[in-house]
Amino acid sequence: MAIIRFGEDPFFPSHFGEMRRLRAEMNRLLNSFLGQEPAAPAAGVFPPLNVSEDESNLYIRAELPGVEAKKLDISVTGRTLTLR
Repeated sequence: MAIIRFGEDPFFPSHFGEMRRLRAEMNRLLNSFLGQEPAAPAAGVFPPLNVSEDESNLYIRAELPGVEAKKLDISVTGRTLTLR
């Protein structure tokens, strides 16, 4: 089974995403050179997930430190898994 990160599509790569990443890195570099405070990093893909499967099940293990299992809301809509 191939693992594809959120936002990655091997059939339709996002060149705009790479341009945004390049712009953010250039801004970070110039700000550090000019002695300005770095901006807080933007949220990325969170939480880290381990995904595995067998003949009839898909298993997802998420790292959620400090979150109680009874307060976790898990839902699947189409091809989207949501953890709240």
